[in-house]
Amino acid sequence: MIPTAQSEIATLSPLWPMLYEIFEAATERACRFFEADSAPINRDLFPELVRYFVSRELRDKEFILDGFVKESIIKNGLSIIYRDRRIRMWKTLDDELPPPGRSRVKQGFLGQQLSFFPASNGIIKTVKHNLAVLWNIDTNYRLDHLQLAYPESVEEMWVPAKAHWTTQIPHPVSGSVAGKPVIPEDNLELELELIESDSPSESERTE
Repeated sequence: MIPTAQSEIATLSPLWPMLYEIFEAATERACRFFEADSAPINRDLFPELVRYFVSRELRDKEFILDGFVKESIIKNGLSIIYRDRRIRMWKTLDDELPPPGRSRVKQGFLGQQLSFFPASNGIIKTVKHNLAVLWNIDTNYRLDHLQLAYPESVEEMWVPAKAHWTTQIPHPVSGSVAGKPVIPEDNLELELELIESDSPSESERTE
């Protein structure tokens, strides 16, 4: 069953303050890297630096949250396991999921192919959901916001993957709340069915 955006935001709520802190610090450090040499920001190198800084911080956070595991991905790719979810993180311009490219692993992830992971007690468990955290920057190259997306399917290698929904992750300091989920038109009927299935029946309301 596809979870709602609100339920995933709530389930993963211990992550959000940590991720905002890490990404805000990483984008700031990446900016200072260029400022130190009085050089213009290189738009290709900037996200590489952010991923490197974020990856280092995530590695150091593994023992802070129970059940939190940082996975090793080539080229400073960002992937974590938390509460039986596999969460990949990508930079985005329009809050869209990335194209899968030629990577079969990425294609599988974005198509909701669920894989296994070793839990802390040594038991092999199956991932419940694949989720994506999308990070976006403002015109000054500082973090603008984080977005949570539930991947649905892949159509072409170089076309952004489809999402069941995306929603903004609330910022822990500003007090902003998750916005209304953005649901693709062809998933509106499915979302309505999910909402109706979560609603109490007439008999339940009168008990």
